[in-house]
Amino acid sequence: MDNPESPSLDTTIAVCRPSSNSWTIVGLLAPMSICYIFMGFDFARKAKPLSDDHLAAVVFFLISAALLAGAAGALRWALHARIEADAYGIRWRRWGQWIPLLWSDVTDYYLLPLGPQTASCVVEGGGLRLVVSPKQWRDVSCLQEIVIHDATNATHGEWNVLGCRPSEKRPQVFEYPKQADYPNIVMPIVCSLAAIGMVFSMNARSRSDGWWPAIGAAFPFIAMAFPSLAVAASRIRDQRKRRFQCIETTSEGISFTDHGVAISADWGSIQQYKYSYFGWPLETLSGYTVETASGTFSFSSQIRDFQLLNRIIRHWAPQAAMVASDVAANTLGGEKSLSPGGIPNTGVRIHHYRTRTNRGFLSLMIVFAMGFLSLPFLLLWEGEPQRINMADIIWTNVIAQSITVWCWWRYSAARIEFDESGVVERSAFGARRLMWSEITSITNNDMIVTLHGGAQKVRYWNMIADFERLNSEIERRTALTVPGKAAQEV
Repeated sequence: MDNPESPSLDTTIAVCRPSSNSWTIVGLLAPMSICYIFMGFDFARKAKPLSDDHLAAVVFFLISAALLAGAAGALRWALHARIEADAYGIRWRRWGQWIPLLWSDVTDYYLLPLGPQTASCVVEGGGLRLVVSPKQWRDVSCLQEIVIHDATNATHGEWNVLGCRPSEKRPQVFEYPKQADYPNIVMPIVCSLAAIGMVFSMNARSRSDGWWPAIGAAFPFIAMAFPSLAVAASRIRDQRKRRFQCIETTSEGISFTDHGVAISADWGSIQQYKYSYFGWPLETLSGYTVETASGTFSFSSQIRDFQLLNRIIRHWAPQAAMVASDVAANTLGGEKSLSPGGIPNTGVRIHHYRTRTNRGFLSLMIVFAMGFLSLPFLLLWEGEPQRINMADIIWTNVIAQSITVWCWWRYSAARIEFDESGVVERSAFGARRLMWSEITSITNNDMIVTLHGGAQKVRYWNMIADFERLNSEIERRTALTVPGKAAQEV
């Protein structure tokens, strides 16, 4: 640890490397950039002087450069980023040089929730702070065990959620950004308007029959941009409405302030903790209401460290926490949809793909599929039948509509079922069943978990409803570990 520029690996006892997501990004962006390069050269070769094809070639080259930059960044991260621990301390590097931290300097370590049952590991000391997300790094559980063993000067001797530890000293303060998160909110709007403006200008300059054909050509882009514009408007309005609200939690209770309103309550006096969805016209924001003997207040998911606040309330107020189950909030049909006929305690549990998140993705895919389907009609309406290449339109629509139909079927019918004897996968290719005793190994590529049992395999995606509970049940019944499972309380 004396020379952070060239750390010795002789005593290294744990190494965390980036997850396979980095390589997935490289594998996706690099081929896409090459395709855009060839498309740009094709447009440049066929372009007439000062024609729209020249503009299209420039756009394709710019897109290719952006994709190549993204692929290069992901490749450098995968090859360069490391977290190492040895007998002297812990050191890490992300994009730059090594940063060392001695075990004697570690003052605290804890978990920061990322979701209902997942969390990042945080190590603090010497003015440094290391955040290790299981979504970005591998072998996090091994690092957790080493920190417990060697960080003996820390104020707490086990991994637990910040704010939920019995001997917690510091209060947790939660506030909204004083200014709206304009870069993340406005970027979809800027991209949508840029696409609409480019399509409109290209069609307006090349026609002499008025503005309506150009507006018609840009209309599909306007329709696709509407969801992102609506979501951005809802987020900005909610942040401005709540920007003066503040919530503070301790091991004794919770307090809320907003302008002249102040509500304080101990954890035992919380009567209800419930959720709802809001936002016009798309209900994409989640709101949480806390009812106490002293009064009622609410907050939204845009408050800073929302997942931590949610976990703290559910930890200290178990008498009301079941009302605000994150799984029920995201699962269409709630907890009842995860049992046959909506009847719990039947011995059979169902995990389907009908969640709010999947429904949103499916809606976007349907919009794109309808855009491909309406393309020949738009060209006929614009009075350019010569631009219609039926072969291209047919195979493009076959691919787009087939993917959409498959996604719709998977959303509505695919599921995983399990009982005391085994697990069953219901897919488009029929049912595949494995007895618990037949499962010999489990693999996880960060998107699909596969249960191996001889020649038979059962697979499920990480987008399935109540993914974490399904993993926990499989681990409990097979005595195996799901690789890449997010860090848990130790």
